[in-house]
Amino acid sequence: MTQIAMSGVGVSFGATRLLDDVTFTVGAGDKWGVVGRNGSGKTTLFRLITGVMEPTRGQVTRVGGLRISLLEQHRDFGDATTVWEAAAGPFAELLELERSLAEQATALAVVHAELILIHPFRDGNGRCARLVAMLMGLQAGLPALDFGGIRGEKKRQYISAVQAALSRDYAPMIEVFRGVIGTTLKSVARTSF
Repeated sequence: MTQIAMSGVGVSFGATRLLDDVTFTVGAGDKWGVVGRNGSGKTTLFRLITGVMEPTRGQVTRVGGLRISLLEQHRDFGDATTVWEAAAGPFAELLELERSLAEQATALAVVHAELILIHPFRDGNGRCARLVAMLMGLQAGLPALDFGGIRGEKKRQYISAVQAALSRDYAPMIEVFRGVIGTTLKSVARTSF
């Protein structure tokens, strides 16, 4: 099925003919490449295809509902100094949130593990450590943390994380807290809608 068709298309700027008698069709699933020297009309051709520009003569037709996107060749990427920074720019808030959650998980995990290690599992110390973690999370803007999912295999991982903290290896506890934060945020998101 034809998606785009050009028939006898021409584009002139004053006395200068940029495109003359261009005719082609693009079918569903076709892949095209457009190659040419600077100033030969590649951008003009894409402006015709997207409907941004009308031809001086001829006809351009597009199937109804067709969506076409064009990345401009000259773009302002602000202060970006790398391709990654430019590409990630629109996601800056999300990336900052991700970084912030990782920092919070680390802080919560270290404090929690150290509190557990002060008086391991005596006099409700585990509950106190979880309460302090919840208060720290609330202060950082998180909802009240839900530790209810730490059962079965996750409980074994939690105990292993406490044991790893004995040698100042907090990575397993950080993973536990990433899970707790993730579960909590998913639960809040479900109840919010």
